[in-house]
Amino acid sequence: MNIQKQIENHVGERLYPIGFKFTHKRGKQDVKEKTVLNYEITFNINGEVQRFEYVLSYDFTGQKMIERVVQTTIDLATNNGWRTK
Repeated sequence: MNIQKQIENHVGERLYPIGFKFTHKRGKQDVKEKTVLNYEITFNINGEVQRFEYVLSYDFTGQKMIERVVQTTIDLATNNGWRTK
């Protein structure tokens, strides 16, 4: 089974594409414009997806910052934006 098929089986229709932009606010922090750069996927010895995270980038005081988040973080920030992508 190829990797793309395994990702689709694990995430389903909720997959945000690379390059997807959204605004994100955490607590009292400023709102940040974030972009999906890549996916970080961990497989077990049987080839099944064990962990799936999004690699995001955003600007912070002129520097490009990178962070990894789970699917639910983007769903909450976009009000389930995967339905309208």
